[in-house]
Amino acid sequence: GEAAAGKNIMVYDLGGGTFDVTVLRASPGRKFAVVSSDGDPQLGGKDFDAMLLRYLLEQFKAKHGSVPEGHDPAFFEWEERAESAKQQLSESLRVQVYLTWQGRTAQVSLDRTTLEDLIRPRVEDSVLKCRNALEAANPPLRWRDIHTILLVGGSTRIPMVARRLQEESGQEPSRKLDPDEVVAQGAAVHCMDKPWEWDDGGSMWPTPASSADGGPGTVEDALQPPPADMPEFTDVVTHDLGIEVVGHRVLKLIRRNAALRGRPPQATASHLFNTAVDNQSA
Repeated sequence: GEAAAGKNIMVYDLGGGTFDVTVLRASPGRKFAVVSSDGDPQLGGKDFDAMLLRYLLEQFKAKHGSVPEGHDPAFFEWEERAESAKQQLSESLRVQVYLTWQGRTAQVSLDRTTLEDLIRPRVEDSVLKCRNALEAANPPLRWRDIHTILLVGGSTRIPMVARRLQEESGQEPSRKLDPDEVVAQGAAVHCMDKPWEWDDGGSMWPTPASSADGGPGTVEDALQPPPADMPEFTDVVTHDLGIEVVGHRVLKLIRRNAALRGRPPQATASHLFNTAVDNQSA
């Protein structure tokens, strides 16, 4: 909002399966520009679940000598218990996990310290991505340049995540927004800002289920501008884009974090290519 105008905001988004970090610049007039971004598509709560499950399997095997395999129904049940234990440890310091397989049982006592020891390497990976995002900004930013760290995604409920970010940045991350609801709220704003179809004359918005008088919706009903108070966003390219050339090399034409401009947003690049051999056919 206006209170954040002229400030840098870091969005730390740790969900169930992926991690993304985005640095935004807020300007007057509800304008937000993405300065840089980074992330890991293989980092999230499911990874934490897998680490905890592996620990439970090790404890059971140490007692009974064998454990259920991935195709065993008990294995899937233990996966659910590992996830549940992780969630409980966000509120409690210790939980008990009861495991049963082929008539054999084990009671595993889990504390928050054990969970944190297991997931620490992956949390550190996320912190490294945050540093990379700061360095990728133009000009590069430091932690002291960030005014707010916004926690997004259910996995940020793990106390260690906020604590580690505070140690790294020197400031307490904001928990003013619900980490799950804010994802849906952001998606709704994104949908309002991006029409479903584009044509030479401008934008076409989704046809509503019904018109103002209650009748069937028409294309004319759908052609409408976004609300006047809609925030404005400027995004960036999240990955390097290029083309394969001789030697199975990729020539990068558009670099990651290049600004997307225009409507629809796009980044362009040009490069003069020559054939590699005489009379080349393809």
